[in-house]
Amino acid sequence: MSLQYGPPVSTDGNDGQLNFELKKRYAQSPFAVVDEGSQVDARLGRDLLSRSDRALIFSDSIQLPPIDGSAPFFSLKKFPNWIKLTEIHRQALDSPVLRLATDIREGRCIRCWDDYNIAALLAADVIICATHGTRRQHNAVIRKHRYGRTWQRKHLAPIVGERVICMRSDHANKIWNGSCWEVTKSTVHGDFVTLELFGELDGERRAMVPLSCFEKDIKPSEAYEVPQQATAMTWGYTLTAHKSQGSEWEHVAVLDETADYLMAFFANGRLSPERFRLVYRYVAVSRARSKVSLIEFGGPR
Repeated sequence: MSLQYGPPVSTDGNDGQLNFELKKRYAQSPFAVVDEGSQVDARLGRDLLSRSDRALIFSDSIQLPPIDGSAPFFSLKKFPNWIKLTEIHRQALDSPVLRLATDIREGRCIRCWDDYNIAALLAADVIICATHGTRRQHNAVIRKHRYGRTWQRKHLAPIVGERVICMRSDHANKIWNGSCWEVTKSTVHGDFVTLELFGELDGERRAMVPLSCFEKDIKPSEAYEVPQQATAMTWGYTLTAHKSQGSEWEHVAVLDETADYLMAFFANGRLSPERFRLVYRYVAVSRARSKVSLIEFGGPR
């Protein structure tokens, strides 16, 4: 996406939406490869095909739709020439995570949800939820229990060992949107913090991040308000299911944040609440490599 579009520009009105314009100087591509095809909305799909002669799309029929709730652009109805892959490679065939994900995918009743408890959340590598409100709440909860950290300004900067996530690709420093990192050194200077980072896949990196990113625990739409010379990052203990797509961890805790009103809001009229609940659970559970903890969650605590 960042290869096709320039920086975001403001839109008319007060809806807070950002608008991206196609780069005028962008060479026609003979071939494009698209992963996570379910996340491609109509505009992005049309723009992609207008500048690519051919495209190879990878998608899962049971994935969350584009973040704005619209229907995926690359659908079976519009593009019938799909090849269906059925053999599982991510996990062993006898994996309990695979069995659970398959049960959810095929609509079987799941009866193994645990009561809400902090110990289970602290034991996981990541927590997955549905909403940014819950994400922010649990980032604060985990920080407080692990490090005794609060939201006071003197505690805003990450310390060594903390987890952060990139919210907007930083091409200069090769830190990509959605990538998770461990802080190895943290130096505050004024309203910014310089972080030395280590990533499981990407090795060592350095980023300069506004402290306001951690103060707000920014969501994706707020990442584009961060100055271009800085890196947009925030706490990485809890992610929404949308943000987690395409990533995986050894041990995942899933908050069953699936009340009817919430699912209806996210489905945005495109899916029934029941269908959206199934997709949310499937996506969240399948992020785990070896262990998943299913946690009942009825709202703020």
